[in-house]
Amino acid sequence: MNRASRREAFLHNDAACAMAIDVISEVPERFGARVHGYALMPDHFHLMVEVPRGNLSAVMQHVGARITQRYNCAMGFDGPLFRGRFKNRVVLDDAYWQHLLAYLHLNPVRAGLARRPEDCMWSSHNAYIGEALADWLTTEELLAMFGSSANIQRYIEDVRLRRLGAPSVFDEHELWTSTPTKVVPSGPADATRSPDQALADVAAVLGVSREGLLKRENRGPRSAHASWIAAWWLLRSTPATRTDVAGILDVSTWRVKQLEAQANRRRKLDGTTRHQMMQLENLLG
Repeated sequence: MNRASRREAFLHNDAACAMAIDVISEVPERFGARVHGYALMPDHFHLMVEVPRGNLSAVMQHVGARITQRYNCAMGFDGPLFRGRFKNRVVLDDAYWQHLLAYLHLNPVRAGLARRPEDCMWSSHNAYIGEALADWLTTEELLAMFGSSANIQRYIEDVRLRRLGAPSVFDEHELWTSTPTKVVPSGPADATRSPDQALADVAAVLGVSREGLLKRENRGPRSAHASWIAAWWLLRSTPATRTDVAGILDVSTWRVKQLEAQANRRRKLDGTTRHQMMQLENLLG
């Protein structure tokens, strides 16, 4: 979790919350991490994150930096937003992991922001019960643990009404103390490239001109292919959001999402595309 300095309510409206979710949704593709749950509160946010590469610090640095940048831009502010390094707790127990989901989803209820978890738009609860779509969120593992979305709802309701207590391993008072994060070997660090570097990478690998990547795709399949790869690589290797990439490529934000999805589909179906994308990923070390 991370909290704003002076408990500033930076997630103060739906637009600010949507901005934060947009940043968090980039984490799986960019860092190879799995986001299992989240809850946004006015002055802080909670994430349940699994990091197979051992790169939690990079994940949280990216999330904090991008939220700060976009919040400051929207509000006309500058300087740091968060009060310091994020807080984290390594979870190695299934019962703790399951109860942590309930803890996150009940945060808005206990703060008086919602009557029931399903009344809150800005937690992962509605994705777990099938009332919202978040294709970047990993829900299947906890759903398998609980057995069904109905069981999740029942468990959370029992916790809310105090019919069910926390497991013995769950200490709410010590939940957010800083703990070691490298419980798995760290994989290669994700280098951050500038948009100019990323475009030059794509041009070199595909054998096209850098200028051609910045033109609207109206020159046939070869140009379209370059646009898929350029959008995907800008999102994968730079701090740019979909909105940023839309400005770079002169397309809509929705079109960037389509291009990214097309690149990922082609990677599965086409050996040449897969080889080109692997060449680019190798540049990250």
